[in-house]
Amino acid sequence: MFTNSGGNWSQQAELSASDGAAGDWFGDSVALSGDGNTAVLGASGHAVNGNQIQGAAYVFTNSAGSWSQQAELTASDGVYDDEFGISVRCRAMATRLWWGVVPHRQWEHQLSGSGVCVRELRWKLEPAAGADSVGWSGW
Repeated sequence: MFTNSGGNWSQQAELSASDGAAGDWFGDSVALSGDGNTAVLGASGHAVNGNQIQGAAYVFTNSAGSWSQQAELTASDGVYDDEFGISVRCRAMATRLWWGVVPHRQWEHQLSGSGVCVRELRWKLEPAAGADSVGWSGW
């Protein structure tokens, strides 16, 4: 994380996942809340319960210049090659986080003020012809 003071940029922190491993693709998607105090980083290659490339997303918060991991989010119904976290987005105050996954599924996690997940919503779209990329952004 970098901060700008008077036009000078300086590194404030280096974020890493508490359970990160080579091949997780940690940081392949990044979202920052409007107030700049919550960061969400996707790790779409992360293995979960033996499912390679199931993916995860990590929530970090800033308190007085100190960044710490608050949550690791995964899909409760995730499977091999979901790439959960390939696309992330958070609202202004980071109480709602959206994840896009292919094919055909998206999640929304609602967080408490302390970053704890209090509700998970999931959408599943019926397959359409061809290769849908629902939830992909930034390509």
